Amino acid sequence: VAEYVVENPQGTPMAGSLKLAFTADTQASEAAHVRVEGQRVLVTGKDKLLAVVDLADLGGLSAAVKGSELTISGTLAGGAKARCWAYAPMEWDAKADELSGGESLHATAKAYWQKQIAQGMKIEIPDKLLQNLISASQAHCMIASRSEDGGKRIDPYIASAYYGSLDTESHAIIRGMDMMGQSEYARRGFDFFIKRENPAGYLSHGYTMMGTGPHLWFLSDHYRLTGDTQWWRDLTPNVENICQWVGKQCRKTMRKDARGVDVPEYGLVPPGTVADWQDWGYIFSMEGYYYAGLSRAAEALKEIGDPRAREFAKD
Repeated sequence: VAEYVVENPQGTPMAGSLKLAFTADTQASEAAHVRVEGQRVLVTGKDKLLAVVDLADLGGLSAAVKGSELTISGTLAGGAKARCWAYAPMEWDAKADELSGGESLHATAKAYWQKQIAQGMKIEIPDKLLQNLISASQAHCMIASRSEDGGKRIDPYIASAYYGSLDTESHAIIRGMDMMGQSEYARRGFDFFIKRENPAGYLSHGYTMMGTGPHLWFLSDHYRLTGDTQWWRDLTPNVENICQWVGKQCRKTMRKDARGVDVPEYGLVPPGTVADWQDWGYIFSMEGYYYAGLSRAAEALKEIGDPRAREFAKD
């Protein structure tokens, strides 16, 4: 839905105009068919309704159609406004009478987003542009995400269109939203990855072996941020399984060289890739994530009296 306003800010009458051009297919440069029906303009193409423009509030201006263009023009009195609403059904085959009520739709959308943002941390700073940017960033993360199982889980896309969810990158979004107080978003985002944990005890969703570390780390911090002990207790079997797997991996490198001295990589997670390039090695960023995940999880498990917390802390 788009609202177009033509305004005369002066005290005397002035001429004003607004021109809208419609295209049925931008790639093929195919023009749309535009016609006026009463106080509405119907735009069609590709055998479907593409848009409707409501002309009911033009305030003395007149509308004319030429080819695929709609022109609204005339003289506006001093301080007067003319307005029209344009409706474009992007994802469904709509009927013209379904497309109306711009004011109501705007109020509904505004109320929805105010509710979503209000769930998070309340921020009030002198710089309103930055304050709006913080809110808009949260909204963008929500818009870019996808829904799974009727919204029970959130698939945190790392971009709006072409990239889906990838562990480590999606976890950064979940953690950022969690730190902004959007705990419900974070919870359902974590549920998406919890469902994809390998039974062996690791997480690698469409990317590398790096994701297991931040997964453990951010799950533990979500418990600390929310104080939801029951959620953490319910998740304990999953967390224990991952911690145990990490410990097993670390013990694979606990060996000595021919002189009986610990090898330099003693106790590290075995080599792996950490990003798009296929360089295998003991990458400190990956090792750091695993350390952070294991240590933070062990601390959080200790807080609820888990008997294996000491073992995982030692690892």
